[in-house]
Amino acid sequence: MLCTAYRPHRKNLNSFAFETTYHYIETSGGNHTRLKEWNAEHGSATVESRLTK
Repeated sequence: MLCTAYRPHRKNLNSFAFETTYHYIETSGGNHTRLKEWNAEHGSATVESRLTK
């Protein structure tokens, strides 16, 4: 018998792309080392504008 009560939740991945440095990050949350470095260097508004879905 198949139990369907437990279904693992998949988090949506956020993708950030910086064309100037050719870096690409996929993360399910904002707790990423390189993403924090980008926030400190460029500001959160610039980093959030690089969000691709």
